Amino acid sequence: MRHAFNRLHRVQKVLLFILLVITGTLKAQFFTRNTTAGAIVTDSLRSVGISWVDINNDGYQDAYIAGEGNQFYRNLGNGSFERVVTGPHVTTTAVSNIGVWADYDNDGFSDLFVSNYAIVNAQGNPVTLLPNYLYKNNGEPDFSMSLIDNVGDSAISISASWVDIDLDGNLDMLMLRTNNFRDRFFRNEGNGQFIENEDLVFLKNRSFGASESWIDIDNDSDVDLYIVNRGGTNELYKSLAMETGDLFRFQAIENTPLTAEGLVFDIGASWADYDNDGDFDMFLAISGAFGSGAPDRLFRNDGDWQFTQITDQPPVTTGYNSAFGSWADYDNDGDLDLFVGEVNTGQSPGHLYRNEGDGNFLAMLAGDVGEIVGEYPGPQGGNWVDYDNDGDMDLFVLHIGQPTSQTGVPQPNFLIQNNQGNQQNWLAVNCQGTFSNRSAIGAVLRAKAMINGSAVWQTRVISGLGQSGLNSQPPLSAHFGLGNATIVDTLVIHWPSGFRQLFTNVPINSRFDATEVLPQGFIRANFITDTTTAINSDSLTVQFTDLSVTTPGLPVTNYEWDFDNDGIVDAVDANPRFTFSAADTYSVRLRASNAFYSTEIIRKDLIKITGLVPLIEINTQTLNLGFIDVNTAVVDTMFYIYNRGGLGDSVTVAIDLQNVGVDSALAVSPTTAWINPGDSLAVTFSLFPNMLAPNGPFYTPLIKIESAKNYGDRSWERTVRFRIIGALSIDPVSPLAEKYDLEQNYPNPFNPSTNITFQIADQQNITLQIFDLNGRLVRTLVNESRMPGKYTLIWDGRTNDGHFSGSGIYFYKLSAGKHSFTRKMLLLR
Repeated sequence: MRHAFNRLHRVQKVLLFILLVITGTLKAQFFTRNTTAGAIVTDSLRSVGISWVDINNDGYQDAYIAGEGNQFYRNLGNGSFERVVTGPHVTTTAVSNIGVWADYDNDGFSDLFVSNYAIVNAQGNPVTLLPNYLYKNNGEPDFSMSLIDNVGDSAISISASWVDIDLDGNLDMLMLRTNNFRDRFFRNEGNGQFIENEDLVFLKNRSFGASESWIDIDNDSDVDLYIVNRGGTNELYKSLAMETGDLFRFQAIENTPLTAEGLVFDIGASWADYDNDGDFDMFLAISGAFGSGAPDRLFRNDGDWQFTQITDQPPVTTGYNSAFGSWADYDNDGDLDLFVGEVNTGQSPGHLYRNEGDGNFLAMLAGDVGEIVGEYPGPQGGNWVDYDNDGDMDLFVLHIGQPTSQTGVPQPNFLIQNNQGNQQNWLAVNCQGTFSNRSAIGAVLRAKAMINGSAVWQTRVISGLGQSGLNSQPPLSAHFGLGNATIVDTLVIHWPSGFRQLFTNVPINSRFDATEVLPQGFIRANFITDTTTAINSDSLTVQFTDLSVTTPGLPVTNYEWDFDNDGIVDAVDANPRFTFSAADTYSVRLRASNAFYSTEIIRKDLIKITGLVPLIEINTQTLNLGFIDVNTAVVDTMFYIYNRGGLGDSVTVAIDLQNVGVDSALAVSPTTAWINPGDSLAVTFSLFPNMLAPNGPFYTPLIKIESAKNYGDRSWERTVRFRIIGALSIDPVSPLAEKYDLEQNYPNPFNPSTNITFQIADQQNITLQIFDLNGRLVRTLVNESRMPGKYTLIWDGRTNDGHFSGSGIYFYKLSAGKHSFTRKMLLLR
């Protein structure tokens, strides 16, 4: 029914447009570029990131632009901005990627975290690495900023975001980094201190750019995480907070369309409920593919972690080099529209797609909407904001330079003013948390109104990042287009605390302030644990901590803990410590009461104790053998399989030839073995170079390992990579060596592995061993009889028990009968 109304409404709009053109009464374009708003649109900058904040709580959005020299522009409330020239947040010499705002100390004033790239040279390359910066807003009277801390070590950071991951009302911080610097996460203790958590599954060493989005994908009241890796496979993580009570536990979700990318240079994700079905969909901006253009991606959330890729709509049917995508209801008709910025070496057009409300989008032309689809000199990012508080969404577009690069000529940024969106009705909502974080980051808002005679629900989220793609933080507020609705019947706010607050008959064309208030007698049971799983053990001691929420002045008066969900109360204190003494899976129930009500929570299958199990450990990193002379008789490489568990296990080892093609050129030994608990298995991979064609591509066979009973994964693959070089001798003489020799290892110094080549002239029982400076044996590479010939082995820098050796000088010694050779090598970690 609603789609029929929408089609009628579109016909009416088209007829009205034609009538206005014919009668000559069309006076203003829908969008025009504003060049009179002050320094924010006249300063020529190399801009990278944009974030909006009401720094002084005057109701107008101010702008922070990160880039080569960060800039802050205060909104004067009269349609113009003034540049702030004092304060540590605008006097840095660094190139920054993004500044993200939030009230981390819950004092009523938004604070700033800046993610720093580096100090760069004239070519835009980093020369001095920097830590990130945290600035506190000092509030009235002048709202100055103070540098609180240099957060983290000096590195190349690429993104940062605020999130209340543990739902304690204090905002935590995730920092993504590149150039193989590991990501970092800091938990806000609520007393001005941040404690690092290094054990989260999504923290990685990244080789290139990335951006993150925190969003409740499955509507279960905890935030999930999506990470875009430019040129690599994207990552999706489901929070298991609600399922397990472990607020820091995430599960990687694989085999979905959202994680199938990898051959494209994807820039950033933009989340929004574009189809008004109550869950968040995702637009992925693509800056091209490796070797060819690629269209952007649009994924519809179908619930239960299922996504459908939309391929037949204008936003995703043409391959552009997109810089970002940003959602907003620009015409206030009740459907979210999409702007996409295109980046090229010269002028680039903008693309605006109007949501038709029936799953279809319409690409808008300049004649329809004006200058918003005009030329941009170097789009880098942007987002929507109602900067003039007139009820419609304006667009701000960043430019990094011309041509579009960090070394391009600085350009002014564009403010595209919306002149007609407020001809339809709207609602803006500002949220203030009390039990939740003060900025309400993570709050989900749902509004219902009668639009064109149909009841329409719309969904928005208060987000620190993730609605506008790369390096962009939208205002910490929600905007709803309402079409011809005369009132918002229902506004529901799902606060991060878990409380659901209902407002009715909210007036249209207004700015509505919503403060989190718990009803009298409200209580919600909740708890966390310090651990949930014991692997290779028959017992587990767990510390339970109560996190129940109750109305102020009505404390929890009674606790009933049932640790195995058998109906028997096992503890009655708030924070019990309990030992589970048998291998099993346990569900835990907490019932909490105040003077008015009781409530309970059950964490199903929360505690898992495996008992004794095999724990197979294998290094699956690529085994790089490098360039190998075709006349080498054999190259042997040894690696270990470890059983760290309490039960034995059998393993099989096999070779998948891939592009090798000659069965007899490779061998592995042993092919089957039993590994006792706490023991290891030495596996030798043998390569016979003179059986393969030289001077071709790299060979990449696989070593495949299977386990019979391991706890966890039971199959692994390890790629071996090498290239055969040189010319095969045409002399039919056997390649047997004519002397004994131990060559200098290469490379040297080395990290992480090195090649050791030796030759023997007779069949001998030989040993090749590695010692440290004190003469202690570190590793035995060979201890067996060998036929005469030349051999190359690889030492991977590990000891006999599989541990990594530290940096330093080592000696390697070859013993063959009466012959003995010793050489020196240097390992640099």
